[in-house]
Amino acid sequence: MLFGIIEGSVTTWLTVRFNENNNYFDVTVRDRIRFLVFASWWTVFVCSVYGILFVHSSSGVLTSVLSHGAL
Repeated sequence: MLFGIIEGSVTTWLTVRFNENNNYFDVTVRDRIRFLVFASWWTVFVCSVYGILFVHSSSGVLTSVLSHGAL
């Protein structure tokens, strides 16, 4: 989760700078960085949800099985 926060922060900063100055190198670079923003913050969100579920549930194994069934 720590590396997801770091990656999300860096890619969000890059996206903001590219949008302000409109100086991205190529359209594919812009799109890849935007995808990395989504993927890194989604990773942080899912990690935090799993962490909360495992800490607050009475059975971590049951939480794991049910979450895999939901996905």
